[in-house]
Amino acid sequence: MWWVILCIFILAACTDKHSQEEYKNFVLGGFSPDGSKLALSYCTTQSVCKTGLFDIRQKVFTEITPQDPDHFYIPGGFSPDGTHLAITVRRNSDNGRDTQVALLKLATGEITELTNSHGHRSGPSFSHDGKKLIFARSNWERVSGKTRFSHWDIYEIDIATREERRLTAFQFFQYSSPFYLPDDQHFIFSGEGPIEYVSPSGEKGYNGYKVQFRDNQIFVLSPAGEKSLTPFFTNGDSSDFPTISADGSMIVYLARSDQLDPPRPGFTWDLFLFDGKEHKRLTKLNSLINDIALSSNGSLSAIVHTRRKQVNNPKLTLFNVDTGQIDSLDPAQLSEKNTTDQ
Repeated sequence: MWWVILCIFILAACTDKHSQEEYKNFVLGGFSPDGSKLALSYCTTQSVCKTGLFDIRQKVFTEITPQDPDHFYIPGGFSPDGTHLAITVRRNSDNGRDTQVALLKLATGEITELTNSHGHRSGPSFSHDGKKLIFARSNWERVSGKTRFSHWDIYEIDIATREERRLTAFQFFQYSSPFYLPDDQHFIFSGEGPIEYVSPSGEKGYNGYKVQFRDNQIFVLSPAGEKSLTPFFTNGDSSDFPTISADGSMIVYLARSDQLDPPRPGFTWDLFLFDGKEHKRLTKLNSLINDIALSSNGSLSAIVHTRRKQVNNPKLTLFNVDTGQIDSLDPAQLSEKNTTDQ
């Protein structure tokens, strides 16, 4: 009898070793310019949180360890030459109240903080010429509710002068990471619940916006400081969270898909592709999608998604836009070492 118990124990141990880790959340940064690496951070249900680079070809996650133990790095986009990663630096000592935009030199781990003031900043990415970063910044910390920070707007910073410039003044309740278009002037993002929106009939706020455009909230704006707010395109009841290829020819975004499928309870979202003329549905995940990233050439997308009945256990998936192939990624099980070297 003892050998049966031993075999069961060994089988369970082997099964557990190769089982998928359970995660609380993922934050996606960007793909490297050649598409071989993906910057991301994750926290497991065991409260282990790491930031690093996932090598897509080698299937290895390499952690980036902050030199200051009070810091936690939240990844953004790669520089055009692939040598630096835009990040926000969260300080554990102030519980992440203020986050600073910084550059991480990947070869050495050296950090250059570009901001040093109050404000919760998030989602930085580079301009195509490598001279600026664009990001979102919250102007209000809420005292209750699941969403801690609100009143988001889009900002940019000149890397050489460290001059921070506000680009929008709509005070969105929530946002998606902004990206420059190829001209490095116009930028694309999505914003939910614009407090400072005023409809043509004079109705102010999110209700006035929703009456006109429902939840289509993808915008292309310029630094001119537009007062009007009109979605770049609409797709059914909802479209948001745009990502864009480096040449600007492909926009991959989220839209509601439950209305396109056989009736099922609740909402679902999927990836769609807009090429400037037509909208094409890319996935059928039957999921809620929390985050996406797109490679520079538009061929790969990383997706953080959850099943409706498993909203506290997100999954990370790599989706090939060209072939439709889907691969699950499990960075905690594929961690190699703690280092700042590539």
